[in-house]
Amino acid sequence: MSMRFLLAGAAAAIFVASASAAGAADGKAIYANVCAACHQPDGAGTAGLAPPLVSAVVVRAAEHQKDYLAAVVTKGLSGPIGLADGSSLTSAMPVQSALSDADVAAALNYVLKLNHKSPAFSAADVAAVRGKPISGEEVRHMRAELLK
Repeated sequence: MSMRFLLAGAAAAIFVASASAAGAADGKAIYANVCAACHQPDGAGTAGLAPPLVSAVVVRAAEHQKDYLAAVVTKGLSGPIGLADGSSLTSAMPVQSALSDADVAAALNYVLKLNHKSPAFSAADVAAVRGKPISGEEVRHMRAELLK
């Protein structure tokens, strides 16, 4: 192989890698634009409206029931929502159908970062959950399991 061919291949690889990185969803921006109004920029939540996303519930979900986090965003959650401190609030998390699977994954990975956890979601993970017939009752049951 000639040096010119190798350099051209390396340049193409760098271009593809930078284009992929530029096209990747920005979880922090998505969170700021979609989630922060209710859950606050730091993930602390809003009393009586939205539970905190910096919480033991999110950490447990990331470690033991990852589908729960994607289900809340893609399926929604309404009614009484149990909190980690034993209290609850009655509210509704609307289905975020306008977000792509990659956007949801990026936002969830940002929430994990707020909890000092490594990214755990891919667009394929979110698509798999979005494709499952999960009812609102099942999402509430998943949360109840995380609170035990």
